[in-house]
Amino acid sequence: MENITLAAAVLSSLFGQLLTGVVAACATYFAFWGRNQTYSRHAGWLISLAVFLALWAIFPNGFHTVFPPETMRQFGGLAPEAPNYKALFIADSVWTVVGWGFGLWLWSYGRND
Repeated sequence: MENITLAAAVLSSLFGQLLTGVVAACATYFAFWGRNQTYSRHAGWLISLAVFLALWAIFPNGFHTVFPPETMRQFGGLAPEAPNYKALFIADSVWTVVGWGFGLWLWSYGRND
C-alpha cells in the first residue's frame, strides 16, 4: 500500500515540479551555446552544467528527504502536514533529466557541424 501511495504522490507532484524541467532545459541550452562561443572548448562549461543540474535536482527536496525539517513538530501539530519530500525529490530528478535531454536536443536541432 505504501508503494501505491508513493507512486500517486510522485504522479501528482510531477505537474507541480514542471518548472524544474524548464530551468534544466534552459541551463543546458545556454551551457552548450556558451561552450561553442568560446575558442577553447574546455570542459569547464560541461562541468559547471553538471554541478548546477545536480544541485538543482537535489536541493531543497532531496535534502529534506534525508534530513526532514523539525519545524512541524515545534508547533505541536498546529502547522499543516509536511509535503512528501521523497515524491518531490523523485519528480525533481525526473524533470531535471528530461529537461537536460530536451535542452540538448534543442541545442543540437538544425546544427550542421
